[in-house]
Amino acid sequence: MLPFPDIGLGHGSGSSLPLPVLELAGISTIIAVVVSTISIWLQLRNYRKPLLQRMVVRIMVMVPLYAVSSFISLFSLEAAFFIDAIRDIYEAFVIYCFFVLLLDYLGGERSLLILLHGRPPIPSVFPVSLWRSEIDSSDPYTFLFLKRGILQYVQVKPLLALASLIMKATGTYNEGDFRARSGYLYVSLVYNISICLALWCLAVFWMCVHQDLKPFRPVPKFLCVKGILFFSFWQSIAVSFLVAVGVITRLGPYTDSEHISLGLTDTLICIEMPFFAAAHMYAFSYRDFTAPPASAVGGGRSPIYVARITLTYALRDAFGLKDLVEDMRTTLRGEGINYRAFEPSEGGMHIGAARDRRIRAGLRYAAGGKRKYWLPEVHGDGHPESDSDIIAPLFAADAEDVVHDAPDMQYRRGGARIPGDDVDVEDDDEYALTFSDALAGPEGADEILYENSKRYLFGDYLYPVVDVSSEEARRAMWDEEERVVREITSGGF
Repeated sequence: MLPFPDIGLGHGSGSSLPLPVLELAGISTIIAVVVSTISIWLQLRNYRKPLLQRMVVRIMVMVPLYAVSSFISLFSLEAAFFIDAIRDIYEAFVIYCFFVLLLDYLGGERSLLILLHGRPPIPSVFPVSLWRSEIDSSDPYTFLFLKRGILQYVQVKPLLALASLIMKATGTYNEGDFRARSGYLYVSLVYNISICLALWCLAVFWMCVHQDLKPFRPVPKFLCVKGILFFSFWQSIAVSFLVAVGVITRLGPYTDSEHISLGLTDTLICIEMPFFAAAHMYAFSYRDFTAPPASAVGGGRSPIYVARITLTYALRDAFGLKDLVEDMRTTLRGEGINYRAFEPSEGGMHIGAARDRRIRAGLRYAAGGKRKYWLPEVHGDGHPESDSDIIAPLFAADAEDVVHDAPDMQYRRGGARIPGDDVDVEDDDEYALTFSDALAGPEGADEILYENSKRYLFGDYLYPVVDVSSEEARRAMWDEEERVVREITSGGF
């Protein structure tokens, strides 16, 4: 068994606290678990929109997980040793789920990028505002950066949890200790950088789409997710700081800093979780997925509901992780994200840096910006993208690898005569095209067919007649207009 640091006075961070305090923490934990369970059950029983409710259920699991892990930590540090690692990893997963939830509210990635097309840039958020004044929200690569910034927290958090497990097992973690020899200092530093980047990306995404998200009540959802993750972390940092500077020197029978920091933080989280559970029940209400659309109410029409999925399949869909793995793979590779994939054919000309980036990518404007087209995409070997590998050589050196003699297909004069071929004409190039006077001459069969086809309005099927009289008339009109203009400008001289 792995060795654990001996902190004495019981086996938990607060097992020796006064009984009323422990009872309050236990009752609060039970309330939080019951309220969250009811909320999750209502979502699963009304599972009508899997893409949205899948993320809602995953977010709501965070409340009982926080409450139970903190309560167990009060009585058993050995159990909390592993539960806290699971909770830390799930924190990152919840931020990703909230981002995907907002994305699905707007119809997915493609619908969002088309929706944002043509919108003006937004002001940069600190600290990016120090070196960049604006952010182009309509740029697909901006969206890719924001999504990667959120996903990096999902990847960094498990590594930090593993590092914390190793340091706790070796007695070098020292939670609440900010000295250089303490692993808690370095884990907190990396954690802060990672979560601040993730929350910054989430805030920028929020600024880009908050007007579009208004019909979905996004503010309470955002506050619930940010509160339970960000507030609880900074609360633990604040408690550790107050203990370190000597403001808090005693917690019940405990006088050492580690017991005080852990015990007070876990107790506060247990007491706060019922309020978070009630807030999640309101913010992520199942009624959002059962209420009929506004267009279905009134006018004598009955509400229209979407058929719900059974409880078994709802559970399987909500707690499956295949979508996370696939999305992480495509996001890290940047698959499908480019200007060509999300540039609509309609719309005006881009402005500023957005126009420059798209022009460098091959976009061209016509008719004063009313029309757009893309140049052929060029591969790394300098050849344009094509469904065929056939190319026309430009130089003699290129022709050596492309043009072949093909002796088995060369014309042999001793063979049978091909009708219409001028076999009596000596030609330096045996591959030259030759024509027979019987077909193409002045009195040839082709000329007779052409003459006959001119008797019809549009000619024959194989010999159509193209009327260019309108073009001749237009050219004559232009010449006449130019003559008149010259006479007027020259004053008649």
